Amino acid sequence: SKTPFVERARIPSAIVVGALVVTGLLRFADAFEGLENALYDLRAKGHPAAEVSNRIVPIPVDDASTERVGKWPWPRPVTGALARDLHESGARVVLLDLTFKDASQTAAEDAQFVEVISGAGSTIAAYGGNEVADPAEDIAESQRAALASFVPRIPLHVRGAATAFPDAPVIERLNLPISGFVDTLSAGGDSGQPTIAIAKTTKDPDGKVRYMPLLFRWNPIDRAKAIADPGERRWLPTLVLATLCRWYGVDPTTLRAEPGVLILPAAHGPGENAMRDVRIPVDAGGRLLVRYAKSGVLAAPFHSAFRAR
Repeated sequence: SKTPFVERARIPSAIVVGALVVTGLLRFADAFEGLENALYDLRAKGHPAAEVSNRIVPIPVDDASTERVGKWPWPRPVTGALARDLHESGARVVLLDLTFKDASQTAAEDAQFVEVISGAGSTIAAYGGNEVADPAEDIAESQRAALASFVPRIPLHVRGAATAFPDAPVIERLNLPISGFVDTLSAGGDSGQPTIAIAKTTKDPDGKVRYMPLLFRWNPIDRAKAIADPGERRWLPTLVLATLCRWYGVDPTTLRAEPGVLILPAAHGPGENAMRDVRIPVDAGGRLLVRYAKSGVLAAPFHSAFRAR
């Protein structure tokens, strides 16, 4: 029979062997992920997407625009008028990569901006956020007012997302637009009102952007919850997802998730009569793999996007 010493020695030995196996598997997984990323980089450079849809038209602020409109930055009513004119001209989505966080020099200017842009129903503007917030840091009064309007309008309860996306990126603090603008917003879809979405990306450990998040999970600090507690409505659509919802006429409150898939129910793009579910393949963080294109898209100068009035 085995001695007690041998019996006792078998248990630590098994633990050591198990730890070595686990360590080896983790290192293999890291190496596999690195190889997968390297292959993706080669494919993105050597075989990029053939083309970008001609339905996407960037509107840059170029020299011709500054000569005609004035020195940048322009008053917010100018940007609001651009969004309104594009909307009235039939644009399915008007995406403004601007946050409108700080108040303008005069309250009248912001009031005019809100009045103008509220008529641009296809508009999506941006807001920012921080992954980590100091619980002791106070929230400015202007942000308190914006937050109180934001919570009942924008955060979503996405059915199945908590299980499907365990690695979803987290936001603790929001940097919202002026409260007067937030008061006019809707969650999106075909509501006929402007909306906002978080403008943020995530990077791989090597600093490269290969995936684009569609949702961030909001974990508000206690000070924010004291102003307006979102309850289960903790999912924040990114600019990418908000654009997809507007393009397909999908009500964001109907989104649902399954492992590896985000589902846009009852989608119908321009010219489509039949509705269908659009299934977007994503990773465990709810992130979409980016397909980089070999060329850009046709751009229209800022000044040329205004309608004659």
